[in-house]
Amino acid sequence: VRRAAMLDTENNVPPPLQIMGNHSQSFDVISSILKLSEYKCYNAKFPEGYTPPELVIATHYWKAWLVLLILAAFNPSTIGAQAWKNHPTLRGLMEIVITNNYQFPLESMNYQEALLQEKQLTAAEKSDILVFEGYRLRLCVDTTA
Repeated sequence: VRRAAMLDTENNVPPPLQIMGNHSQSFDVISSILKLSEYKCYNAKFPEGYTPPELVIATHYWKAWLVLLILAAFNPSTIGAQAWKNHPTLRGLMEIVITNNYQFPLESMNYQEALLQEKQLTAAEKSDILVFEGYRLRLCVDTTA
C-alpha cells in the first residue's frame, strides 16, 4: 500500500489508491480490511447458547489501521469522511498525522473520560476472554483424552 501511494500518475490515470464509489462502499472497504485481523476458531464446538468474543490478532489489527490511514489520506471524501465519523481509532490516527503531534493523549480528547472508558472495556474484555479460554481449554482436554 505504501509503494502504491508513492506512485506517480501520468496520462490522466487516477491514483492507484483512489477508490471510486459511494460512501457505503467505502464503509465496506473499512470493515473488510479490519475483518482481516480477526482471530478465527475453526472446528471449535462451544456450548449451545455461547457466542465466543470477537478477537483480533494485535499485529494484524494495527497494520489494518495503518493501511486504512493511508487509504483515508488518498480518499478524503469517502473513506476519510467515514473513518472520521465512525471510527474513533482512525480519527485519532488522522489527528496525530495532521497535527504532527505524536503524544498521547490527544489534545482533542478528554483524557480522564477516555481512561475510565478504557478501564471499563478492559475489565469486560478480560472477563469474556477468561470464559473463552476456559471453554477452549476444556475442548483441548476433551480431544486429547
